[in-house]
This record gives sequence, structure tokens and C-alpha cells, in this order.
Amino acid sequence: MHTFRTIFCRINQLNLIFHFSMHIEFIQRQEREEVSKFYYNVFSQSGGEEEGNILKSLTYELTDQISDNYITGLKIVSKDEIIGSIFLTKLEYLENIKIYLLAPVGVHPSHQNKGIGTKIINFSFEYLRSQNIDDLVTYGDPKYYTKFDFIPITVDTLPAPFALSQPQGWLLKKIDNKDLPVIKSKPKCVTPFNNQGLW
Repeated sequence: MHTFRTIFCRINQLNLIFHFSMHIEFIQRQEREEVSKFYYNVFSQSGGEEEGNILKSLTYELTDQISDNYITGLKIVSKDEIIGSIFLTKLEYLENIKIYLLAPVGVHPSHQNKGIGTKIINFSFEYLRSQNIDDLVTYGDPKYYTKFDFIPITVDTLPAPFALSQPQGWLLKKIDNKDLPVIKSKPKCVTPFNNQGLW
């Protein structure tokens, strides 16, 4: 169960209530059409129609399968419009470790370079701490994510669910202060990510 009181206390500490007309909400299953359309608009403009359709399908499935333990969606809303969003999904290793995947991340084209992505990503760190998660990984642009203290990691140290087409984009963020244990098992990802073509 989401602990809203704890989370929003942390938001205040981080100054994440950054404007009275903008706020962070958890995505609900019934929002799958709105959320998938948002991601289509973001990624079709940045990567073309094909990429937009891939993200539309992926985020529709992610939203449709939201659950407390496996899939969490977050959105920044302004005037009843989504302007930023991320998903956090569980990676299940055989080893005793709690790791989530941060992907995808989207910011409305007209709101980019305004700190929207930074605010929702920082919120996700606090949310995961409140849920006693150990680590967070993402698969993206190292130049962007290293600003949030993600570090490059090899699949030998932390196996990915599938072979990576761009292994330099496999990045780790420590949520707790523990050392990463030795991990040999390949993780099980949530069903929407269970597709080699996404990796």
C-alpha cells in the first residue's frame, strides 16, 4: 500500500511541490488510454512514429497491469494534463535483493528543460526508500542519468533480463547504503518488458 503521508512529507523536504498548479500523482489502471497517448506524443516527436507506437503499446500494458508490488506509475499533472511520467517495475532475482527498473521516462515536449524530469525522478527515489527498496536500475542515456548518481554497471555484475543492444546504458542507482551482493541469476521482468526487442 502506498504510504502517502510519508511520501508527501518527503516531497515537502525536497521542495517537490514546485508550483501550486503542478502535482505528482500515482497513475491508476483506468488511465491507460491517457497515459499511453501521452507517451506516444512524447516519443513520436523525439524518435518518430515507430518509436511512438512502441512506447504507446508498452505504457498501455504497464498501466493496465499496475500493482503495488510489481508496477508503479507516476505522473506530474498541470491543469488536468499529464506533463511528465515515469514507471517503476520490479526485477526479480533469485538472490535476496529488492531491485526496480526505472523506465520509461517521458516529459511533454512543451515542458522539457524545465526540471520536470528531475523532479519526478527524485520523487521516485524517495518513494522507493519509503518502500525499503535496495537498488534502482535504468537503461538509458548515461549523460542524463549520471546527473542522478546512476553509475554504469556491467551485466556480469548485475545481469539484465535480456541481452542489451546498448550495454553502456545499463545503469545502477543505490537507494540504500548496502553493498551490491554477488548476483548470478538472470532477473524476471514484468510481462510488458518481456520482449527482447525492448532491450
